[in-house]
Amino acid sequence: GGSNWKRFSGSSSNWNNFSGSNSNWKRFSGSSSNWNNFSRSSGNWKSLSRGSSYWKSFISLDTTSVGSSSWNSFNSIRSNWKSFSGRNWKSFNSTGSNWKSFGGRNWKSLNGTRSNWKSFCGSYWDSFNSTRSNWKSFNSTGRNWKSFNSTGSNWKSFGGSYWDSFNNTRSNWKSFCGRNWKSFNSTRSNWKSFCGSYWKSFNNTRSNWKSFGGSYWDSFNNTRSNWKSFNSTGRNWKSFNNIGRNWKSFGGSYWDSFNSTGSNWKSFCGRNWKSFNSTRRNWKSLSYN
Repeated sequence: GGSNWKRFSGSSSNWNNFSGSNSNWKRFSGSSSNWNNFSRSSGNWKSLSRGSSYWKSFISLDTTSVGSSSWNSFNSIRSNWKSFSGRNWKSFNSTGSNWKSFGGRNWKSLNGTRSNWKSFCGSYWDSFNSTRSNWKSFNSTGRNWKSFNSTGSNWKSFGGSYWDSFNNTRSNWKSFCGRNWKSFNSTRSNWKSFCGSYWKSFNNTRSNWKSFGGSYWDSFNNTRSNWKSFNSTGRNWKSFNNIGRNWKSFGGSYWDSFNSTGSNWKSFCGRNWKSFNSTRRNWKSLSYN
C-alpha cells in the first residue's frame, strides 16, 4: 500500500532512490524535516511519515502489527519500545545525549547495573553480557560495550563519526559505515561489508558474532532459513516475549539452537533475506508485511 515503506523510500520503493539526491537522508535531516521535527512531542515517530504511514501505527497502542505479531502487546504489556517512542528524538539526538538516554538510562548505568536491558523485551540482558561476552567484543577494537558506553562516546562515534554531526551534516545515513545505501543494497555484498568488514571474516577471525549465540553467521545465512519465521510460526513477538525463552535466551542460549529449530528468524516480516535483498524491494515492507 501507499502507506508502507514504499512511500517512505520513494517512488521506486528502494533504498537506491531513497538515498538519491531527491529523497535521501539529507532531506530527512534537513532544515525542513530534521530530527527536531521528527521528534516533536506532538508527532514523535509520527512525523517521519507525516501521519500517513505505518510508523504512526508503530507507536500506537491499538492496531499496530508486524507480520503476525501484535506490537500492541509488545508496547502495552512490556513497555519495551513504549518508552523508546515516548521520548522525543530531539533530546535523544542532541549533543551530550545521543543514544545515552535510550530506555531512560545512560549507557553506563544501563550496562553497569543489574537492570541493563531488563525492560527491553522484558528480560535481563545481564546474563547476555556477563556469561557470553557477546557484545563485549563488538567492534573488536578494545572498545567493548563497557568501554564503548562508559567512555562518554557511547553511540556517539558509531559509524565513525559523532551522532550530532552524523545527523546535522548532510552526509547523515548516506555514508553509514562508509557506504551509501545504493551500493549497500544493490550489490551482492549487501550487509557483507557492514562496518567495513566482511561478515565471513567478521565471524571467522574476530569471534564477534561467532560467540553471539555461538553460531556462525555465514552458516546462519547460507541455510536460507535465517530470519524467515520469526513471526509466522508461533514464535512471534508476543510469544517470543511472554515465554521463558524470550529475549533472555536471545543471549542466554546458543543461536544455533535458535536457528536449528526451523522457527528461527526465518520469516522476520515474512521475507527471507535472500528475496529481502535481491528483489530490490529490500526494506520496503519492513514493519508492514
